Amino acid sequence: MMGKTDVVPGLFHVATKFGHVYYLPLIPTASYVVLAQNGESFRGVPITLSVKSILMAWARTALFLVGITMSIWAAVCFGDKKAGDPIVTSLIAAAVWLLFGMSWHKAVNRASFNRACALGNKIGLTAQGMEIIRKVYGEAAMRGFDVKAATVPPMARPAPSMARPAPPVARAVVDEGGAIPLEPETPAPRAKPQSGGQIGLT
Repeated sequence: MMGKTDVVPGLFHVATKFGHVYYLPLIPTASYVVLAQNGESFRGVPITLSVKSILMAWARTALFLVGITMSIWAAVCFGDKKAGDPIVTSLIAAAVWLLFGMSWHKAVNRASFNRACALGNKIGLTAQGMEIIRKVYGEAAMRGFDVKAATVPPMARPAPSMARPAPPVARAVVDEGGAIPLEPETPAPRAKPQSGGQIGLT
């Protein structure tokens, strides 16, 4: 596993498995989101080949080999001035080693927030894991799409001039004395026969 990149601190990183010769990466075979690693053993989720991880592995290997070569050459130049300028070769060696070190710096190695979220979704990270990513990057919690409430027009109120519904009209019966108001929808009781034999009707 080489080409470590897209690091999300505390969660995972991306690395690629290579066919190698004495640990010199040659042919990439698979890329993984590595969740845990202990020496050569690791636990991860396979993803499509990561171009960034592959190029990073090759670049680091090239810088390491060039750095070793230039350091040896600088040492030879200090012993034999005819081999070259020792100051120049030393500066070149220092620059190569600086680039090699920078390739491991978090400014180059760390995944962007969008890339971290994309990788999290790709490996099926839970909502709790996605929340950890947002905290690591200092991003606010994602709220999804903002939904605006539908505008409901206010209910029309009756104008002052409009008459309110009239109360139930009292029923009345007519007798010789005129109209007699009764309670709405109240059926009139039937009269019971009295002891005197007279029956009162309503």
